[in-house]
Amino acid sequence: MHAVGFLHEHSRYERDEYVDILWNNIAQGHAHNFNKAVPEVTHAFGVGYDYGSVMHYSSTAFSRNNQLKTIVPKRQLDGGIFDLIGGVFQGNNEVKLGQREGFSKKDILKIRRMYNCGKRDIIGYDNE
Repeated sequence: MHAVGFLHEHSRYERDEYVDILWNNIAQGHAHNFNKAVPEVTHAFGVGYDYGSVMHYSSTAFSRNNQLKTIVPKRQLDGGIFDLIGGVFQGNNEVKLGQREGFSKKDILKIRRMYNCGKRDIIGYDNE
């Protein structure tokens, strides 16, 4: 998604509402990978924060030992129907951060909105 103009999801200016960055666990020389962008360059196109975005680092990205968490989600899965159907689990009840399988539904929605690809939005993800 870099190629089509997007920054990393955890670089969004409002990311502190959704994740905590554990600065002490980040390998020396890599803290810049966790800097926030200013609002003027964070284009979400009305799509909510996406823990599962292909543009989101994993929970141990740039860790000092590849095991310490560097990003912790503030949202915890509660086992509700949404979590059972759409949640991706990492551990017992923690939201999984990032993935490398392909675009998430919200990634696709942002791309479609960026390039004004018509009125068809992905059902259930219009304004989340």
